[in-house]
Amino acid sequence: MTKPLQQKPLRIEMPSLNISMQPIEFDRDIMPAVKLQVACTIRHPTGDFTYQADDVWIDYEALDNFIGNLGSLRNRQDQVASLACIDKAFKLELSRQKATLIIRLSIAEKQPGQKETLLTAAFEAVDDSFVDTWYRSFLEFRG
Repeated sequence: MTKPLQQKPLRIEMPSLNISMQPIEFDRDIMPAVKLQVACTIRHPTGDFTYQADDVWIDYEALDNFIGNLGSLRNRQDQVASLACIDKAFKLELSRQKATLIIRLSIAEKQPGQKETLLTAAFEAVDDSFVDTWYRSFLEFRG
């Protein structure tokens, strides 16, 4: 059974990356999952890439694991926090490589004729403060 959600969107804004996730509905039939509208802007030196989708499903177990790993990452206990939608078309990952935090975003969408469009981007974080911001934002988003 699905039901509409009236939840605030998650917004993450950085100099090179903006992500917005708006919950649309919650499905309890197969697995607890949330359907999202996702909007993303990746800035680069000569312009930007944008991505929008309105059928991105993330199961709550994956979201809970991501939030837990973000908490460990901010306490320097874990090395990676990764969140992928159920079909793996949208993936967000934060990883610690020595003293540097790396943000990776992967998007894969099927085109007519099963051709795949791929977009991957990686960014180096200026400092650790954004991990705490992401942790609090995702925790509030999860509710």
